[in-house]
Amino acid sequence: MANKNTWERKIEAVSYLLQTEPKDTVDEAYQWALSKVENGFLLAHALDGVTWGTVKNHQLVQDSSSVLAKLSPSLKNRDNLLELRLFNADCEAFIWRVGAQWRCRLIDDRQDEISGDAFTECQILWGTESKKAGDFTILRSGSQGLRHAVPADYDLPSFSASNPLKERVVLQVKHYLQQRKSNGMLYSALSRLYGIDQVDFTRNNNNKEGN
Repeated sequence: MANKNTWERKIEAVSYLLQTEPKDTVDEAYQWALSKVENGFLLAHALDGVTWGTVKNHQLVQDSSSVLAKLSPSLKNRDNLLELRLFNADCEAFIWRVGAQWRCRLIDDRQDEISGDAFTECQILWGTESKKAGDFTILRSGSQGLRHAVPADYDLPSFSASNPLKERVVLQVKHYLQQRKSNGMLYSALSRLYGIDQVDFTRNNNNKEGN
């Protein structure tokens, strides 16, 4: 069972590595991403759906096509892939299609190259109802019927008009701030995925609806 946490937005000093490079094919970009993240989560968007997964020892061990085959395309066929992220609390490897080629970006908090500030926020994932399915949890929006399967075990409480939903599964996003030379104001220069969690969002107001 995943932890049920609250989340506060706190700006903190950070140092990180930013690395970018091109790749000619989707397979080259995919293998590059796997080489950068040893253990973590996967989120992929393709022309035919959204796929979640988990990575261990630089290998994809499972993806959500095993529990939602019609909505989550298998990553064994990457022809329709548009973008993919492998991520954990330390780093993110992000690949995306640009025409016939691919771009790759690594943000790694374990290496000191760029100094600045950062904060993490929660973006609420689609889904007000949860159902366990193997090593995934299927999240479904009752009114719209949208479904996707996130890795790990999440258990959303039942709700009604008289008993509003107080907890949601969220995607944690880390924003890296830099200072504008012209006026000294901070701005979000980079963002990356950080983690997944179940949060009681009634205790704070730092959450945004997302998908």
